[in-house]
Amino acid sequence: MGLDNSGKTTISLSIKGVSSDLVAPTIGFDRIEFAIDSFNINLYDLGGGRTIRDIWETYFAEVYGVIFVVDSSTPERLEECHEALVNVLSHPCISGKPILLLANKRDIKGALDESELIAALQLDDLVNEYKCPCRLEHCCALLLPNQKLDKAIRDGLKWLLAYIQSDLINIQSRVGADVDRQIRKQTEERAARKERVRLAREERERLRKLSNQHINNTFTAGSLDDLGENSNELINQQLTLKTENTCTVSNIFENNVSFS
Repeated sequence: MGLDNSGKTTISLSIKGVSSDLVAPTIGFDRIEFAIDSFNINLYDLGGGRTIRDIWETYFAEVYGVIFVVDSSTPERLEECHEALVNVLSHPCISGKPILLLANKRDIKGALDESELIAALQLDDLVNEYKCPCRLEHCCALLLPNQKLDKAIRDGLKWLLAYIQSDLINIQSRVGADVDRQIRKQTEERAARKERVRLAREERERLRKLSNQHINNTFTAGSLDDLGENSNELINQQLTLKTENTCTVSNIFENNVSFS
């Protein structure tokens, strides 16, 4: 892990013995398998962009150790790097596990030395607070054709693997428990999402039925209003007819009187 452009993928390929002079940024996740001495290693190369870092914790439960890469040639990003490092070490699935810190790009002019990096990252305080055994190596990740892997990286890897081996039973037990816990959590989250979808679907159906009922009620009320208007018109016509007839009789009566 590490910030974007720190050299994570370059280091991964160099460890595997692949020339790494041209490397594209990692988008998301890449898995690299290789062997060192008697160890078969699965290395998760995780993208370091701000929008990608949230996925890091997805892999914390199953890892035995951490390699965190720092670009020692960009002091302006060390505060951001410190923030990311705190988020990693403070996670319950990482706290207590060994971490190899590789300070990359020492070949670039102006790169900070180890003591400057330790101070800027407040490394002593962090590893003590979160009980993470830590080793810092200042390195150059770039592996050109016919070159060997930087000795600092080799030494750092040997330390990390030796520490894991020395505490293998405890780490395996912890990884097993963390993975089981993560699976249960993911199962519960999927069930909760499924329930939310079901409730949302039921609510949409309820609103649809309510809307249809409202439309039907409006149509029925409109029909009754039409009938009422027609009834009133019919009554008015009858009253008019009766009035006209009465007037006619009155006229006849008046005529009769006149004739008398």
